[in-house]
Amino acid sequence: MIPDLCWCSISRPVFPAHARTVITTSGKYAHYGPGLSGCAVRLGTLTDCADALVSGRAPVTVPEWLA
Repeated sequence: MIPDLCWCSISRPVFPAHARTVITTSGKYAHYGPGLSGCAVRLGTLTDCADALVSGRAPVTVPEWLA
């Protein structure tokens, strides 16, 4: 988990080389993140992000408020 970092600074090598997916609460990073990180980017809630941190997996579904 990377708290309080400017979204434009979040790119490789901040993410491990084996990371394929990033989950964020930021709509802006969800848009620009794939180009900056080379990873798939998922938009989620803070709970989704915390769950992904523990499990190592991003949720398969989008947040209820996006559905």
